[in-house]
Amino acid sequence: MTEISFYQRNVDFLTGAFPEAALHLGGGDASVRPIFEDGVAVDIGVGSLRLYNGDARTVTAAQVEPFLNQPARIGYDASGFCGDSLLSRDLYLRLRAGLGEYGLNVVPSTPVGRSGFLLIFGVGLGYHLMPLIQFADVEHVVVVEVVDEFLDASCHAVDWAELHAACEARNTTLHIIVAGSPHTVSKDILGIIEREGAVLLDGVYCFRHHPLWALSEAYRRTLDEFPRQMIQRGYYEDERKMIRNAVTNLHKCDFYLAEGAFRDRTGVPAFIIASGPSIDESIEYIKQWRDHAIVFSCGSSLQICLQHGIIPDYHVELENVFAVVDFLEHILDKNHDKYPDRNFTGIRLIASVTVNTQVLKYFDEVSFFFRDSSVSTKCFARDVAIMSAVGPNVTNTAVSVAARLGFSEMYFFGLDCGWHDPDVHHSKDTAYYTKDGGQVGRGVASARVPGNFGGEVETDIVLDWSRDMLEQKLRYFHIRAYNCSDGALIEGATPRLAETLDFAGPPPDRNTVLNSIRDASRHFSAGEFLAQFDLSPFVTEVDTYQKETFEIIDRAIEEKYSFNQFHAELWPMLRDSDGDKRYRHVSAMFSSATLGMLKLACFYLNRIEDPAICATLTQKFFADFREIHEEMLAEGRQIFEEALVMAEGGPEPEWASGLPMVPGTTY
Repeated sequence: MTEISFYQRNVDFLTGAFPEAALHLGGGDASVRPIFEDGVAVDIGVGSLRLYNGDARTVTAAQVEPFLNQPARIGYDASGFCGDSLLSRDLYLRLRAGLGEYGLNVVPSTPVGRSGFLLIFGVGLGYHLMPLIQFADVEHVVVVEVVDEFLDASCHAVDWAELHAACEARNTTLHIIVAGSPHTVSKDILGIIEREGAVLLDGVYCFRHHPLWALSEAYRRTLDEFPRQMIQRGYYEDERKMIRNAVTNLHKCDFYLAEGAFRDRTGVPAFIIASGPSIDESIEYIKQWRDHAIVFSCGSSLQICLQHGIIPDYHVELENVFAVVDFLEHILDKNHDKYPDRNFTGIRLIASVTVNTQVLKYFDEVSFFFRDSSVSTKCFARDVAIMSAVGPNVTNTAVSVAARLGFSEMYFFGLDCGWHDPDVHHSKDTAYYTKDGGQVGRGVASARVPGNFGGEVETDIVLDWSRDMLEQKLRYFHIRAYNCSDGALIEGATPRLAETLDFAGPPPDRNTVLNSIRDASRHFSAGEFLAQFDLSPFVTEVDTYQKETFEIIDRAIEEKYSFNQFHAELWPMLRDSDGDKRYRHVSAMFSSATLGMLKLACFYLNRIEDPAICATLTQKFFADFREIHEEMLAEGRQIFEEALVMAEGGPEPEWASGLPMVPGTTY
């Protein structure tokens, strides 16, 4: 019997254990091949060049040693995990009090215990893989390669079955990603993180092996996404506010429905007016060409438009906070001569159904859309096309809305997604600068990005996220966009100076366009939309959600789980709750809060060096976590009960007024 070669054993193993990766073995570019000395693979030839320019074993050892001594890691910043949430703040205080009992008032910057991920960018011949796997105590090792032939060459050098066994011995899962596109590599890494849980990103190890551009770009894209994965995305009080606002708006308001389905193209341009500082330099040109387009104001940019005599056709609002009312009141104060009756007559409001109910009194015509992910959408968007890709701010919302209404040609003004001067990060004609106490401080940058007209601009996490989302919309919505903003470059939008605008021919009949959009929209009288729903099953769903959550918590207490064990059981429930018919409507009201609390606990518990103290405080966390959830779920249940009474014609709960209920918060 012929002995199977070392290479073939690797191929057979990868084919069985990692079939998708194995598809990249064999064939390929013949000019990329392993180079052997004394029967050992020591380098990879790439045409006339070499990857290592020496013995890969020696080169790799010299590369790995400094990493083992001082590994590149990324840890959470826990300062933003509480936000405006009193429940999250309660858990934070309990965690810190527990640490304080043991004198642990200063915590390390990165975890001291088991972490979630080791990301290895580059396989090459793979001599670095075993030392890294043996070094990092993690739940998941993700190995990435962008050159098929390199993975193939590694099968001549390292034993993939041994690497896999080394992972299994530490109860670690090995993942292999092979893709030539940096976008695909980053997307696949983030797919693993989302499947296994972004909570586990705290303390992620990142090792870079070889310096090919595609790999470096994949590394950059992946790390750029980490802050957005790590931050707190929503919390209970926010979802509570959104379901209250939505129920009240659907019950008390006449409205049109702005659905997420794409309508026929209008052939008329849209001006999207945002509040970035560069709008101040463009406003006269917008005024000059205003009649040649349909104008969308976004949040605070309504004040800019009215200040310069530009009456928007549509005003778009996304946020659910009462502060929107304060802004609108301020704008009316500034424009008392135009709107003496305190109503923006002639301007059509398009808003999330979760907008504060007090906002609606300022507009004669209202259209609601259902935004993705919100609990109100899960509950009430039956047979309604959801308005996806509306976040993270109102400018993105306006672009998504305009695209769905049929506008495929757009001009962006004030969509800066950053700033040149940290002291000037909004237009001077917004409430940030004109309202008493409204001015915000200096912009705090997290990155520098290419500018729309050259150079670089500063940006922060949210604005850069906004830019990224705009780029995705331009790609997938097939929008012909012109960026007239002196801010960040938005790929897919042609940079254009506002002074070069020139629209040939007569202005379009705007009223015909606007009336056709309105007449093609479904209209609902107050209470009509909500009447089609029985709200009582939502109460039952809350009870089911609580029962299953508490079963996991109680098991963790009884069996003295580690935090990672607890996360491993609870995360699949949170991840899949939207599709679980037992509580898929109501789970979004609680799951973001639960996830945020897990991030808080991950940050503090995984930084406790003494195993006994860590075990004690982990048990305390489980008990506190249960108590806080009991309070949260009881109130959530009550909200649905009160909504049911109101929808059936009973008394309105106090929250139906939309007025702030807790001093010092946004709700």
